[in-house]
Amino acid sequence: MIVSSLLRNKFESHEDYVQQLVEENCLSSLNMFNWLIWFLCLAVIVTNIPLVNSRNSCDYSKKVIVISRGRSGSTYLTEVLARNILGTALNEHQFGEILGTKSEQMAAKKDPQEIITRHLCSNDEHNNPYRGFKWKPYIWSDKYIRLLRFVAERKIPVVHNTRNPIDTFLSGLKHRNHTSGKVPAHCLADDKECIAIALGAQRVHVDTHVLLGNLNDTIVETLMTQKLLNKLGVHHLNITYEEMIDPARKMDLWHRVFKFFEPRKRWVITDLMVASQWIPTSSSLLKDKIENYEEVKSALKDTPFELFLH
Repeated sequence: MIVSSLLRNKFESHEDYVQQLVEENCLSSLNMFNWLIWFLCLAVIVTNIPLVNSRNSCDYSKKVIVISRGRSGSTYLTEVLARNILGTALNEHQFGEILGTKSEQMAAKKDPQEIITRHLCSNDEHNNPYRGFKWKPYIWSDKYIRLLRFVAERKIPVVHNTRNPIDTFLSGLKHRNHTSGKVPAHCLADDKECIAIALGAQRVHVDTHVLLGNLNDTIVETLMTQKLLNKLGVHHLNITYEEMIDPARKMDLWHRVFKFFEPRKRWVITDLMVASQWIPTSSSLLKDKIENYEEVKSALKDTPFELFLH
């Protein structure tokens, strides 16, 4: 899996493009927009990055890490994991977060391994051994490569979640730039005011140049993340947001997720187990969400990104 289940069937035809894309991003490291990719390329090439040892003796097999970009379904995913794997209610769920959306958080000169270890190995009031962490993969510098090595060597289970990058882009645009006021990040099913605001903000005008650049960066980032997970031997599971919400696939998806964490348990998945208190607040059709849909469709025509139209 690369970006979504759709890619598994169609992206192979653009394999040469993907390789070229990765190489170009590695070689264009002096470009201010690609300096993060430069760090990643360097880290992938250099295999002897030292691992900082941890003296913590906690049971890492009972920890959960979710690697996911924002606006990709990670809130729903962590909600279900908190309820069924971590054994906690949502209002007291045990998911910390590394690399939030604020630039100052992303640029903080803190040791992520220390942060994540302290959180994962702390005990809650019920002495529950399961703890979770949500990791937004916006930065791949040497300290985060070391952290991933730490995760791999301790066999901490990782769920790598992705979403159709056009939908991710539109969701981010909707919640950041809507001119009528702040659009809530998520809406409870019974919050009519929140739902009305979100639905009213779902149609956006898309700058095609910005979209193309964002799709390029997202795919490179996802390819690099997947390459690192495989290269470092991280025990991980790839899933997509589309699988989580598709009535025809969701039960099979959640069964795979639960078996990933507790393979010996005989799981019987019910709707209640995978229900969410949050409600979707946008159409599933791009033409309902993009004001200039035909312009966007034309801009993506004959590019690898055309397959993300739906």
